Amino acid sequence: MIENFPRPECVVCGEVLSNESMKPSLLTRHLNTKHSDLKDKNVTFFKRLLENKNKCNMHTYLSSGSANADALEASFRISYRIAKNGTNHTIGENLILPSIKDAISCMFEKDYVNKIHSIPLSNDTVSRRIKDISNDIKETLLKGINDSQLFSIQVDESTDVAQLAVLLVIARYLK
Repeated sequence: MIENFPRPECVVCGEVLSNESMKPSLLTRHLNTKHSDLKDKNVTFFKRLLENKNKCNMHTYLSSGSANADALEASFRISYRIAKNGTNHTIGENLILPSIKDAISCMFEKDYVNKIHSIPLSNDTVSRRIKDISNDIKETLLKGINDSQLFSIQVDESTDVAQLAVLLVIARYLK
C-alpha cells in the first residue's frame, strides 16, 4: 500500500512535500520562502532537528521554544477548529490562511504577514494534525483509564438520519 511508504517532510515545519519538490532548487525555494530566518544555518543544524523530531511528541515540541513553535501551535489550533467544524481540510490553505493574511496586512505591518505565511495549513498537514490531536486524546484517555482504580464503560447503538448505525462508547473513570 502507498500508506506504508515514507513521504518527504520538512524537518522544520512538518509540511509533507511532494516527490517532485525533492529537487535541490525547489527545496531551497521552500527554505527561503517558509523559513527565511534559517536559510544561513548549516547542515548539522537540520540533522539535529531531524534527530530531535524523531525523539519528541507534540507536547515536547511545543514546549521546546523553537522559532516556529508559534506557527506550529497555530497550525494545530486551526486544524482542531477545521476538524470540529467538519469542513473539508483544504479550507485551511484555500480560505483561512489567505483571510488571515488579508486581515493582518490591513491592520499591521508586512513583517507580520511573513510570519503568518509560515503557518503550515496544506491539506495533508491539516489531516496529519487532526490525526495527531486524535492520537493525543486517545493516549490521554487510555492513560487515565489505566491509571484509575475503577472505571466503567457504557455502550449505546443508534441510527442517524441516513439509517446508518452509530456506536457510542462512554468511559467513566476516577481521576
